[in-house]
Amino acid sequence: MALAYRRDDKTTEPRIPATDARVHFGELVRDIEQSGEAVLVERNGHPVVAVLPVDEFRRLQRVEQGDDWRAAVRAAQEAFRPFKDRGVRLNAAELKREGRDDEEDYRNWTPDALP
Repeated sequence: MALAYRRDDKTTEPRIPATDARVHFGELVRDIEQSGEAVLVERNGHPVVAVLPVDEFRRLQRVEQGDDWRAAVRAAQEAFRPFKDRGVRLNAAELKREGRDDEEDYRNWTPDALP
């Protein structure tokens, strides 16, 4: 028997009554593992818990611990390393302004395009 998830305008996640989640827990876990999508479990028509893939749970833990921004900074530093290695000085305000003005021009741009 396939689980019947509800979707409505309140949330984008599928929803399931707590009783159905309890009775069909193994199937619920398989569905979440395969789809990668969180499922809200409801009691009396109101969501009370979410069952979500472990990767999403770990990501949320990193965000809560403040590690997510550190990873973003490290990624940005690595992206600009070719400039630094070539001795090019970058002006952040100018890059931001140019990025807004010429976003299309920069989509396929690479550090190799430097003069």
